[in-house]
Amino acid sequence: MATAPDHGFVALAEAFLRGDHSVFDFSHAVRGAVNEVAEERPLQGVEVELFYGLEEWETAGWDDRPAVVDRLRTLARTVVSGG
Repeated sequence: MATAPDHGFVALAEAFLRGDHSVFDFSHAVRGAVNEVAEERPLQGVEVELFYGLEEWETAGWDDRPAVVDRLRTLARTVVSGG
């Protein structure tokens, strides 16, 4: 059974949604959170989706990035709401 997203992911998602972080900064910060969580347990549910979403953003062409950012915002809202 998946648990709620780690509080570090929630705080980062909230900051991203407020506009406190660019996607680049958000990506870097999430990678730090991934490392912390992975020391305790595997990523679960929306944490995995967010990680893959950021991977998609990094590899997307410029024309595709706005749609990927919209998806990241949707994932961030899901994280904030508890997964």
